[in-house]
Amino acid sequence: MKCVINFVYLHILLFIEIMRKIYTVFLSFFMLSFFSLEAQNTEGKEFYLTFGSNWGHTTPTGLSFFIRIVNGNNQTKGTIYFTNLGTSEPFTIPAHQVFTYNLKEKEKQAAYNYTMGVSNLTIRITTDNPVNVYAMNQGDASTDATGILPVTALGADYYHISYLPSSMGGI
Repeated sequence: MKCVINFVYLHILLFIEIMRKIYTVFLSFFMLSFFSLEAQNTEGKEFYLTFGSNWGHTTPTGLSFFIRIVNGNNQTKGTIYFTNLGTSEPFTIPAHQVFTYNLKEKEKQAAYNYTMGVSNLTIRITTDNPVNVYAMNQGDASTDATGILPVTALGADYYHISYLPSSMGGI
């Protein structure tokens, strides 16, 4: 009799262990399909950017501003629009290539945001195929670079976040 009870007890424990494993697999599958874990995608067709204060510079004189646009599988056409100037620069990028745009002095003035608050010192980039955009602001012993998020990742409000201008107690 004792042997039969031990046999039944072992089968019950085995059944409970199997059910626990099935439950764990089911719960894991449900959680993974319900909650998607992804990094934010930086690829898009529309971008806004501005260049912030570079340490020790109250104007963009002596600074170099670059926009790099990384293309994917197809030739891409696009436009770099300077909001403050109302001018644009068209470009074409072959597949799997990087396009670098070096801002001219007038364009640097129109995109250098040294103040706090709302401003129209912005650049809008639009393309016919998805691309990735990077911006670089380079001066003497100081280089700032950033990946620009597409409009689809930002929502309705666009912010340029940096340290306070030196005239306001910043660096």
